[in-house]
Amino acid sequence: MRKVGVQLVLAAWVVPDLAGRLLARVRSGFPIARMLFAIAVCAAVIVPWKLYETERSRRVEMDHAYNRLSVEAGAEIETLGVSLQTLLDEQEELRSLLLDAGYTVVSGDRLWMRLLATGYSSSVRETDDTPFITASNTRTRPGVVALSRDMLRRYNGQALFTFGDAIHISGIGDFVIEDSMNRRWRKRLDIWFPSREAAANFGIRRVTVAMPLFPVNHNYKNSYTDFPDYSAATSYVSNSVLPQ
Repeated sequence: MRKVGVQLVLAAWVVPDLAGRLLARVRSGFPIARMLFAIAVCAAVIVPWKLYETERSRRVEMDHAYNRLSVEAGAEIETLGVSLQTLLDEQEELRSLLLDAGYTVVSGDRLWMRLLATGYSSSVRETDDTPFITASNTRTRPGVVALSRDMLRRYNGQALFTFGDAIHISGIGDFVIEDSMNRRWRKRLDIWFPSREAAANFGIRRVTVAMPLFPVNHNYKNSYTDFPDYSAATSYVSNSVLPQ
């Protein structure tokens, strides 16, 4: 477009001077010479102008098409965003309904379920004669939970969980399964607390538990003097959700 504009300016500057010079020579000439002069003048002025108008119209049409496509794309993206959010909300509602009905749900990269959760501490009254040693032969500490035996593979070959599995309890934190509950309990979870008062204050709650579909490595020594370090995932003691 810039090149066409320059041509038009040059033509507007050169043509009048050229026309004045040729006019003096053509006045006494034949009509054919005058006609050729008129054609030359028209070609020098009209052709660049037409080129300029054509290019300008093409650019205007391209701008309009680009703006139209931008508006349409923006509207489609907004519609897709609303549809996606609606699907996510429906998925979350369906997952909640299934969990309430007692189903185990696979969503994303995790397995979800709802369990009754209670708290316990290292006392003989609540455990056995080795209250500081878990069923997996590790020491009790913040971040340890016990599951009912129907949910542990050691006691039930069809169970989903085994000692060493990392789980997440919604609204509370991350834990590792290293202990088991009394055989009379089913579908329950017990969180270890440093004191009986804190365990009692926790009460009984229905919680949502998530376990990664790709569990952590369980190849650690089965000794209470050498257990995996889960300190980075067991900061729940300072969590305001739990009583201290």
